[in-house]
Amino acid sequence: MDRQKIISSMLIVLEVGILCVVLAIGIFSGASRDDKPSDDKHSEQLADGTENTQNTEGAAEENDWFREPEERELFSDVVEQKLASMTTEQKVAQLFLVSPETLTGVSPVTVSGNGTKAALEKYPVAGFVYSSINMTGAEQSQSLVEGAQGFSQNIIGLPLFILISDDAADYAYHATVQLAEQDGKTMVGNIWTCAYTNSLEVIVAIEDGVNMIYAPENFVELYEAVLGAVQDGTISQVRLENAVGTVLTEKLQ
Repeated sequence: MDRQKIISSMLIVLEVGILCVVLAIGIFSGASRDDKPSDDKHSEQLADGTENTQNTEGAAEENDWFREPEERELFSDVVEQKLASMTTEQKVAQLFLVSPETLTGVSPVTVSGNGTKAALEKYPVAGFVYSSINMTGAEQSQSLVEGAQGFSQNIIGLPLFILISDDAADYAYHATVQLAEQDGKTMVGNIWTCAYTNSLEVIVAIEDGVNMIYAPENFVELYEAVLGAVQDGTISQVRLENAVGTVLTEKLQ
């Protein structure tokens, strides 16, 4: 019996010793974890800082992977010099073709007078679209066009595109620019232009590569919308200058 008690006592002591060792290892391991952040804690720290930035960058890359930024085109020295001399407002105005009535607020416009001059000083547009209401005779038509061209040259140093609608008299066609039609778009030289009255459609069209807009009615509203889109970066400076550079190339080549 004494021997069995002794053995039992030894086993108890051994179990207690093992338990102490296990507890000591646990305590030591806990201290090590406190000194060095766990993976979870490390992730939380990163989520407040570096990791969040990395995730944001990754998301941006995923959102932009399909977008290729438009490259700035290089134009002739004459065009580049002209672009450099123009204000943002002047560049935006060069994206528009308008009727003289839309620009001046007077109807019909049969003479290029002070009203036309003042309108072009405020909005030096790319060109005018004349119709039968503007053309009353051969000499009158020539004077109308030459007067507008003179104002544009003096104000901004650029000629106007002059387009004559199909309802104008036959004698007016001496002033026309050669046009081509395709898929609802008008081509002036190498420039595609579309007619829109909705400002959001105009902005999207320019973003998508349309270089000029024919504004038959609400030009000022559309102009202000495009100018605002350029100023807030919705339409990039590169897109604007590529569009205007294309327009100027047709005018100055």
